[in-house]
Amino acid sequence: NDDGDIDRTILEFVKMKNDDSVIEPNTPYLIKAKNSGKKTISVENTTLYESKANSIECSTTTEQFTFIGLYKKPSFSFYSQTFIRKYVMDKGLLSELTAQSDIGPYRWYMTRENRNSAYGINNNNTAKEISIRVVGEETTGIANIQHTSPNTQTYDLNGRKVNENNLKPGMYVKNGKKFVVR
Repeated sequence: NDDGDIDRTILEFVKMKNDDSVIEPNTPYLIKAKNSGKKTISVENTTLYESKANSIECSTTTEQFTFIGLYKKPSFSFYSQTFIRKYVMDKGLLSELTAQSDIGPYRWYMTRENRNSAYGINNNNTAKEISIRVVGEETTGIANIQHTSPNTQTYDLNGRKVNENNLKPGMYVKNGKKFVVR
């Protein structure tokens, strides 16, 4: 609605299509299992290196999002920064972390800050959960296409509308069909 309050936030993730894709170090990835249950991921022929960076930032015109990877469980002060909202994956949604939340090592979380305020996001006007859509698994951008009447205008081959009463020799399009004036 248009009351000025945040109603929802949607993050879009791009699906990696190739099974041979390289997973970059210190880059957050959302791994979606094909079915539920405990999973074990094995990695072979790898060398572990010290982390150079543990976060990735992205932003909109009003908000700064930072994805942060953890190698160890965060300290208590992690939960006390009230002006920065923190979210963690929970049942398919990014849910807001609270002092009662527990996030373990080798996980990631996301922070969200208001870019237009020196004090961060207002506590009363923030999403408690953020929906996630994986791009590439559904149709996007097509909504109820309804063609009510045929276009009876005449156009040249560059798509410009032309006056039917004063057509010069050439090719034109009308009602979706090409015709020639000689």
